[in-house]
Amino acid sequence: ATIYYSALGTYNNFTEDVDAGYMNEFHTDTGSITALKTYKDYLAVYKKNSVYLLTGTTPEDFAISLFADKGAYGPNAIVNVENKQYFLSNGIFALQHVGELNQVQLGSEISLKIKPEFSLFVNLKDALGLHYERKNQIWYFFPYNGSDYLHTVWINDYLNKAWYKRVIPQDIVTACVYNDYIYTADKNGKIYKEDFGTTFNGEPVKFMWKSPFLSITSPHHRKMIDEFY
Repeated sequence: ATIYYSALGTYNNFTEDVDAGYMNEFHTDTGSITALKTYKDYLAVYKKNSVYLLTGTTPEDFAISLFADKGAYGPNAIVNVENKQYFLSNGIFALQHVGELNQVQLGSEISLKIKPEFSLFVNLKDALGLHYERKNQIWYFFPYNGSDYLHTVWINDYLNKAWYKRVIPQDIVTACVYNDYIYTADKNGKIYKEDFGTTFNGEPVKFMWKSPFLSITSPHHRKMIDEFY
């Protein structure tokens, strides 16, 4: 695996002797690069089973160091949120800055609560992650076994450390964030604005909510929830 870099200020000049060149120093790791993503002052270089951090500002001080024995399946499910970079491996993990010296460390897995679902996923290199900042969420579109489309979205609320499951009836092939909202597109070229309105483009939204036991002061009395916000 080799990383090529262009001359400073000319993105298409890879032949300048002074500041264009390449790097292929990955110790004994001969695997292919699966993703590149900037993180703070680093460039995170992902392979399937490892992640490297590239440091430096000029060819003279560029350096690549092995950071963790966790890699990424593909580039589209890597998401920067504040001081963390979430990536999809055999679970969802994060690079994160910690301490007064802003050291980088590997965070714990955030996907343990949905771990059984991972046995149903296929082609994880095609998974898609989107930062839905206005709701403090990351939306993960996972390809499922037996489906050619992205019907199921697992939503991570990173403030409340909760997971939500969203099943979209349309045959979704891709999605993006635009003007702070998430948009999806189906196989017929139709574009949908997600998390907006009260239906899935006219189709009823099937809804279920489950919580831990909540006594709310009187555990022996039945309660009724009128509204959700």
